[in-house]
Amino acid sequence: MYKQKNDTEIFEYEDIPDYWVEEIQKQNDKAKADRAAYEFERNHLEIYLQPQALFDIQEGIQIKYVDAKDTEEQGLKIKFTFDTTVADLKTRIRQELSLDESAIFDAFEVCQLGNNLCQVFRALSDFSDENIISQTKITHFSTWLVTCDEKLIAYLQSVKGEEREPIFINYKYKDVENRFIMYRDMTCGDFVQKTAELYGFDHYKKIKCIYFADGIMRRLDRLKYDVEKQRDHTLKSLNLRDSSCIVVEDKSAEEIEIEEKNSSLPANFIDPDSTFATTSEQIINVDETENIRTVLMYKEEDSEFLERFNVDLNWTIGELHEKLKQYMGIDKNEDRRLKRLYDNSLIVKEELGVKLSDYPEFIEGGVRLRIEYGRFPSVEEIALNVALFQEPEMTLRFYFNKESVIHEGKEKMCKEFGVEPNKYRLWRTSFDNQPQYIVKKEKQHWEKNHIGNGDFLLLKSEQDILPDEQVLIDIHETKTGIANDCKNIGHLICKDSDTLDDLKDAILAMEEYREKPELNNFETDCIRLRARSRNLFFGRIFREKNKTLKNLKIKSGDHLVVQFLDHPENLKNNEIVLLLRKRDIKNMDYHEFVEFIYDHDKAPPMLLHLRSKISEKMGIPAENLAIAKYIPHAYDWKYWNPDEDVPVKSKGKKGGQKGKNNQNNQSKKNKGKKNKKNAKEEQKETPVEEPASKKEVESTETQSTDKPEEAVKEKQEFIKLSLMDLRSAPFLLAEGDILGVRDNSEEGAATDDFQTVADIQNRERLEELKKLDKDIKVANSKPSHNNDPFKIFTDF
Repeated sequence: MYKQKNDTEIFEYEDIPDYWVEEIQKQNDKAKADRAAYEFERNHLEIYLQPQALFDIQEGIQIKYVDAKDTEEQGLKIKFTFDTTVADLKTRIRQELSLDESAIFDAFEVCQLGNNLCQVFRALSDFSDENIISQTKITHFSTWLVTCDEKLIAYLQSVKGEEREPIFINYKYKDVENRFIMYRDMTCGDFVQKTAELYGFDHYKKIKCIYFADGIMRRLDRLKYDVEKQRDHTLKSLNLRDSSCIVVEDKSAEEIEIEEKNSSLPANFIDPDSTFATTSEQIINVDETENIRTVLMYKEEDSEFLERFNVDLNWTIGELHEKLKQYMGIDKNEDRRLKRLYDNSLIVKEELGVKLSDYPEFIEGGVRLRIEYGRFPSVEEIALNVALFQEPEMTLRFYFNKESVIHEGKEKMCKEFGVEPNKYRLWRTSFDNQPQYIVKKEKQHWEKNHIGNGDFLLLKSEQDILPDEQVLIDIHETKTGIANDCKNIGHLICKDSDTLDDLKDAILAMEEYREKPELNNFETDCIRLRARSRNLFFGRIFREKNKTLKNLKIKSGDHLVVQFLDHPENLKNNEIVLLLRKRDIKNMDYHEFVEFIYDHDKAPPMLLHLRSKISEKMGIPAENLAIAKYIPHAYDWKYWNPDEDVPVKSKGKKGGQKGKNNQNNQSKKNKGKKNKKNAKEEQKETPVEEPASKKEVESTETQSTDKPEEAVKEKQEFIKLSLMDLRSAPFLLAEGDILGVRDNSEEGAATDDFQTVADIQNRERLEELKKLDKDIKVANSKPSHNNDPFKIFTDF
């Protein structure tokens, strides 16, 4: 089949048009230049040279930057190729830093760590002068400390190394805390000797170095003293990190004598007369006793109980269980079982004869166990803790065969709790015993629903509310529909699946309204429920009584306002409840509020239509009526002038034949591959448009390439305010808005601006607060200073 294809048809293209040749040549030249720049950078290496003046070096104590910010950008950056020799690099450094020919210098690669200390990795003198850079460990953008001080060079040589990471160690000796710098590659013996020198002891045998980690005590001094081969142990292998704590104590003469006596004994020797600790107050030294480990013990009945218990790996699980009951004061005949908290599994009774040494977790130490109520289950059983959702503290324990079906076990549970099985569902719980996953496959085995031994389950009815279904709402009441008389009633907890009617019934059942006789058998259609905004004014009125709270976007923390009406209210979607106030021009104030339901007849609400409706309500001729909207957060009245021209932005069309052709090509690709023969016939039948002249194409390309961002042009247009939708800017008309209404035929209307004395004073105070806040921000801002990074090289 492939042999029958005509390759000449597949790869048959027309010659490149002449007006494209120049542009293609430019793109090719640019690609060559980019490739050359890439090849140049690929064969070059950049490093930063940093003089000694940039560092705070205290010999034997610390090495760090004077300015810990932007350390890589400090110093002089040089670039060289990978085939440069080390000798040439040294000559280049001498030239760049203007060093004398007779001056002896060395460069050290340094890196700042998280504790602001610098680690010295290697020295330039470590490499032979004949080596080229690619044969060394010099890396891109590495930082190199350059110094001519011979004493400093010798010190840096002594502290360099890839594993020689400086860390802070916090010491405590006789209740006095100090901080010293050590290195993580130090052996345990060197560390103890250094510690003894820091505190003025003539020999390390006179001190104890105690390190605590995960409840286990390590005697670092005995690691050195008892077992000489453990001198190879480093601080890193002992898990000592930055800011680790070491307690230093004096040894008594008796202790020194005993240790000298035991120094000749084998490393794994244990005194047969010694007894293992059985109280949590004694912390076992794991460097002295091989078979002693620490476990963390919890109790089911006491959530705050946590104690360390030292165990012998030669004990069995049963012996551990008996000793734990004895230590905790639990009757030996009481049914108690053990649960492993690291994998949330119960220990079964077949494991009671197994030694602790057979478990890797016990050998490692730090196992977390909890002693619970109930007997040990067998391997064939599954033990479950079950409670009702309403009463989680009343927990019952059930034992079922692992091969039994879930719905049979559920019926037994419901019978014990005295509830109907068909009204309750089983739920798996989270770590805090809250319902998380519903058990759906009740005809399957327990393992099919991911239920394990010792799990805690909840029986929950459909009426119970889960935490993620709860909606906590603050309820307020108004008698007039005005925010001034609004008072808080209390909190109400509902489900997000409740309808608006359910919410109204729940409000009537609140303690505030339960005892009011006038609200008995009150119709929910006579209750107006609306949102309360952050500025304490009223907003949207909820209409759809059959919609759920989730669909109405009512969520926890919302504030709702209830108003009891004397008539049923069934607002339509095209009706807006507004508050009108007639202007008192003489006193620069307003009359009382008037509630007004504006019906815009399913058409976009317009200013002239609103004015005609308000005219009917207020009895003012439409031609004499002026309207202003109150902006509460700005203490301002915005006058709506019907004859005002408002700028409107509109987008032009995308031009260019090229874009059109691209769209056509894309649509053709999306249609899939067609038979080439049919495609060729279609091409013959379809007339091909002749291309435009060369000048036209060039001018089109010039326009599209020179200013691509102006492909979509913005045209400035104006429209009368009276022709705009009231729900859009600048009106933004919404439910609960306050509109001021003025009769222009009254005296003084021509100079009236709708403002009140109180609004003017509040607005001035608001401006003062804004100015004060701005001054505070300016005073707290700090100017940035740019230091000259090359000024420091004058020290050379």
